[in-house]
Amino acid sequence: MAGTEAVAPMCWLLLRVGRFADAKTLAIRTADQVEPRLSTAAPAELAGWGQLLLKAAAAAVRDARRDEASDILDLAAAGALRLGNQRVPHADLIGNDSSPEGVHLMRVESAVIAGQPDRALALAEEVTRFPQVTPSSRQRHRLDVAWSYVQTGQHSAATGVLLGLRDTAAPWLRQQPYARDIVTELIDTRSRAASAELAELASLVGGSA
Repeated sequence: MAGTEAVAPMCWLLLRVGRFADAKTLAIRTADQVEPRLSTAAPAELAGWGQLLLKAAAAAVRDARRDEASDILDLAAAGALRLGNQRVPHADLIGNDSSPEGVHLMRVESAVIAGQPDRALALAEEVTRFPQVTPSSRQRHRLDVAWSYVQTGQHSAATGVLLGLRDTAAPWLRQQPYARDIVTELIDTRSRAASAELAELASLVGGSA
């Protein structure tokens, strides 16, 4: 899966600089080239292919192509179902999050990006854990949940999610601009002074209370 190992990081870089169409095209083209036969594919083949599809879906939804992103995720889900709980050799190079859980977390993220916080929260209720998914991916998902709570006016629930991350992954949380955006939004939408807990979160992530 050498092609996947080289292309997936390149797609990530294109996403980071906002070149969504280029990222999707590269991911889909490579996924087509390495598409495995689901009935006989090795775990590494399934994981590598799935990782490319996840990158393509991430690019598509950011490029306002929601239906296309959904179709890509449906395809990724088929490979993820076949992968199941199988161990993936060299997962750090191929991609850790091609399991059914990883695909589902991308569905939640896609709903957030599409401005559908209610749908994101409903999807988040259906998450089932698989061993391949990294802690950082789950933590990033919890930020999606917190953001969706903010967008639906559930400020206490959003604060609770952030406090949970503070307790379990404070060094990681401190480095997340997304967390800072959520805390800032929480503070800006409150009708009274920020609570001590919210002020503490603002201090942790660099927001202002």
